[in-house]
Amino acid sequence: MTKAIAPGDTISVNYTGRFEGGDPFDSSEGCPPLKFTVGTGTGVERGAEP
Repeated sequence: MTKAIAPGDTISVNYTGRFEGGDPFDSSEGCPPLKFTVGTGTGVERGAEP
Protein backbone atom coordinates (compact mmCIF):
# COMPACT_ATOMS: atom_id res chain seq x y z
CA MET A 1 0.00 0.00 0.00
CA THR A 2 1.27 3.48 -0.80
CA LYS A 3 0.74 6.64 1.19
CA ALA A 4 0.10 10.03 -0.41
CA ILE A 5 2.81 12.62 0.17
CA ALA A 6 1.67 15.33 2.56
CA PRO A 7 3.10 18.61 3.90
CA GLY A 8 5.72 17.85 6.54
CA ASP A 9 6.83 14.57 4.93
CA THR A 10 10.53 14.27 4.09
CA ILE A 11 11.11 12.78 0.66
CA SER A 12 14.12 11.87 -1.49
CA VAL A 13 14.02 12.24 -5.26
CA ASN A 14 16.28 11.48 -8.17
CA TYR A 15 15.83 13.94 -10.99
CA THR A 16 16.89 15.04 -14.44
CA GLY A 17 16.24 18.66 -15.41
CA ARG A 18 15.68 19.14 -19.13
CA PHE A 19 15.37 22.09 -21.46
CA GLU A 20 12.14 22.34 -23.48
CA GLY A 21 13.92 20.64 -26.40
CA GLY A 22 14.68 17.61 -24.20
CA ASP A 23 18.42 18.11 -23.64
CA PRO A 24 19.40 17.59 -19.98
CA PHE A 25 20.94 20.47 -18.02
CA ASP A 26 21.17 18.86 -14.56
CA SER A 27 20.75 15.45 -12.97
CA SER A 28 21.17 13.65 -9.68
CA GLU A 29 22.70 10.66 -11.48
CA GLY A 30 25.80 9.54 -9.61
CA CYS A 31 24.88 11.71 -6.60
CA PRO A 32 22.75 11.16 -3.53
CA PRO A 33 19.05 11.94 -4.15
CA LEU A 34 17.75 15.42 -3.40
CA LYS A 35 16.11 15.31 0.04
CA PHE A 36 13.63 17.88 1.32
CA THR A 37 10.55 18.36 3.48
CA VAL A 38 7.33 18.89 1.54
CA GLY A 39 5.59 22.23 2.05
CA THR A 40 8.53 24.17 3.52
CA GLY A 41 9.59 25.98 0.35
CA THR A 42 13.01 24.31 0.28
CA GLY A 43 12.51 22.43 -3.02
CA VAL A 44 13.13 23.85 -6.48
CA GLU A 45 10.24 25.90 -7.84
CA ARG A 46 8.85 24.87 -11.18
CA GLY A 47 10.11 27.35 -13.73
CA ALA A 48 12.60 28.91 -11.31
CA GLU A 49 15.35 30.94 -12.92
CA PRO A 50 18.95 30.07 -11.92
